[in-house]
Amino acid sequence: MKIAIIGSGPLGLEAAAHFDSLGAAVTLFSRDALGGSVKLAATHFPESGEFLSHHLTQTGLDICGLDQNEIKSFKDYLENYLTPIGRSLMERGLVKLADVTRVHKRFLSLGETPMGKDRLHDLFRVIYSVDPKENVLKQMQENPETFEKLGQDVLDSLAMPVESFEDFDIVLDATGVFSNPNPMGAGQSFALNEKSLAQNCPIYYGLQGIKNFEEITSHHKTILVVGTGEIAAATLAVYGDWVYADPSRSLKIVTTEMNLFEKLSRAIGREWIFEKARGVIERNKETLISKIMEFEKAVVAWKELPDYERAKLAKPAEPRSQVEFFTGYSVSSVDRLLDREGMFVTCESVNFRNPNLSEDKELITISADAIIVTTGHVKDVTAYRGLQLSFNNGLDYPEVRDAKTGESGFYFLGATKKEHGDRYSLAEGLNDILAIEKDIMKFFSRA
Repeated sequence: MKIAIIGSGPLGLEAAAHFDSLGAAVTLFSRDALGGSVKLAATHFPESGEFLSHHLTQTGLDICGLDQNEIKSFKDYLENYLTPIGRSLMERGLVKLADVTRVHKRFLSLGETPMGKDRLHDLFRVIYSVDPKENVLKQMQENPETFEKLGQDVLDSLAMPVESFEDFDIVLDATGVFSNPNPMGAGQSFALNEKSLAQNCPIYYGLQGIKNFEEITSHHKTILVVGTGEIAAATLAVYGDWVYADPSRSLKIVTTEMNLFEKLSRAIGREWIFEKARGVIERNKETLISKIMEFEKAVVAWKELPDYERAKLAKPAEPRSQVEFFTGYSVSSVDRLLDREGMFVTCESVNFRNPNLSEDKELITISADAIIVTTGHVKDVTAYRGLQLSFNNGLDYPEVRDAKTGESGFYFLGATKKEHGDRYSLAEGLNDILAIEKDIMKFFSRA
């Protein structure tokens, strides 16, 4: 039985190790470095993640030679658990560094089923693209004389990505949803001008706001975060120390929720990141209170000055909050003016969302140097248009039950949508691997 696993995050690695241990011929397709988004968590929250010790498999522990209690943080999980699993898979030739562009049946069209048989009777064809640059450079170093005889056109053609394919009995998609973030407008739609401005302006989506932390903070001082889900909380936590290190910096958050991080606060298993975000909020309150007390003392001292001295000195400036929150608002447009730096985000609210909303607050404009959009994610199924998938009523994400889809033998391992309070935990993913095994064994026997 040949199994293709697409995606090399925790669930992809666990699935590859699991089915390899059962005797299946496994190929793990990896576009990026092994580990997925855990690498970001290990970088920015290395000591967090105590809960991970409860979400390890015996197969993984056997590969690593570890005890369950030795994994106590994201750093431990990445360096001492996932990395050894990935290294083991690579050493055994089970990892293919390639970008899967599409998957379809070898012969069957969408509405076709073999007479008297299941569609699983036909193999899956996995089309993938490999960047040949490294291989070409290696060959150039080994055979410089041969390449010197080739024209530039030939050399350029050798560096172009090339598509290949391989056929499989079973395909698991473990890429998750983080590669397909939602735009910032209402109803998961683009705000006015967002799509065009995003091509040339500092607008970042999903995890890109954390991945590009150094780039963003080295060029910008006022950052707007749209959304208050898990990624928004992580973004707030990552940028917290940066914003307080310089009084000229500011961080602004706009959300449709009336109470900041309300849904996240109720999400089981997400307590750790909620607490990180709440710590930044509490620090902002304490800092502002301290500044207000200093301001009041300065005003009193300024008023007590003789008139001739007070006339020479400006009244102390009222302190401002370096972290601002705009709750109950939807983003309607993004603009960039020719005569001013930065971007201007127009937000709207309505009294059925906020009963105490005053007319002058129904429409507000927020300025920002950079925008980080964290309004959720939806599964990108572009690569699977050749498969029989079922979708929700809105047709915006595939329906999945115990990882099974409408196409026999094709599974989604991981979330298919992720918004405020959406729940898909690592534990659920590990359970789904066992559910996939059970389903596969209806058609195949153990090696």
